[in-house]
Amino acid sequence: MKENRIVNVGFFSGIMGPFNTPRRRMENVVKTHNNEGYKVKQVISGNPNSLFMILSFLILILTLLIYQPLPGYIVIFEKES
Repeated sequence: MKENRIVNVGFFSGIMGPFNTPRRRMENVVKTHNNEGYKVKQVISGNPNSLFMILSFLILILTLLIYQPLPGYIVIFEKES
């Protein structure tokens, strides 16, 4: 029987962005789940709408360019149990 796990990997930008690159963030998530015996089955990219982008820019302005949420990925993992 197969066991699935769905993980939302979120990203952010702004001044804090270079300290947490999307590649490094995805690598850490995949390595963690691989160590638990899971394998990546599918990756679905985030699809932001216009409301999300407006709120994202508003948050960027309110935090004085320090933080801005960005659309991430949904990663589906699978393992044999």
